[in-house]
Amino acid sequence: MTAIRVEALSKTYRQNKALNSMTFEIQKGAVAALVGENGAGKSTLLHILAGLIRPDSGVVEVNGSAPTQDCKWLSGIGFVDQDASLQAGMTLSRYSKMGKDLNLLWNEEVLLAGCDQLKIPIDRAIKQLSGGQRHSVAVLLALAKEPEVIFWMNR
Repeated sequence: MTAIRVEALSKTYRQNKALNSMTFEIQKGAVAALVGENGAGKSTLLHILAGLIRPDSGVVEVNGSAPTQDCKWLSGIGFVDQDASLQAGMTLSRYSKMGKDLNLLWNEEVLLAGCDQLKIPIDRAIKQLSGGQRHSVAVLLALAKEPEVIFWMNR
């Protein structure tokens, strides 16, 4: 079964073609990596797959449907941005409550066990964590959703 299908996908910023008629499929259960130079379109592709930006043309399907901002669709994916964009004043316990409220599936035990194993205090504000801890928190939050697909951007 196909987890991700991309057909003739294109995206241009001003005069720069970030993606030019890209086509590929990734099967469920597979692990895939994007490797390329800076500016090659890796971030653009992942942002399109996660429904954060729209392509200029082409077809994109994740778990059988086009990316949307629909709660049900969003619950099926996890996204970890390369900058681990988390609200500085929030704590992990607040993020967990928000995760329960916003996602169809939420496994708080994944978050708590990961934080315990990595020695990350759940009641400390994100801004008080190290950069590595913040990135780990972003990964744990994505995993706690128990998504079918995870998009993980790393520098």
